[in-house]
Amino acid sequence: MTMDANAEKVAIVTGGGRGIGQATAEILARDGYRVLVTDLAEQAPEKVAQALRTEGLEVAAVAADLTRDDAPAAIVEAAR
Repeated sequence: MTMDANAEKVAIVTGGGRGIGQATAEILARDGYRVLVTDLAEQAPEKVAQALRTEGLEVAAVAADLTRDDAPAAIVEAAR
């Protein structure tokens, strides 16, 4: 899924695969944001994104380890 770079409201939610991060992603998506869910757990962000897509919301997902130097740039690129 490619997110529209011209969208006014885009949110990147780290740790969005569960708990508070997941709840934050859900709230933002339902409030009209295009959301990129990221998490260290490989399948967790896609599971959250897929559930929100069934509601017709625009949500993308990427597994990422933010302790890696290249991760922040990759996450931002995925949100474009």
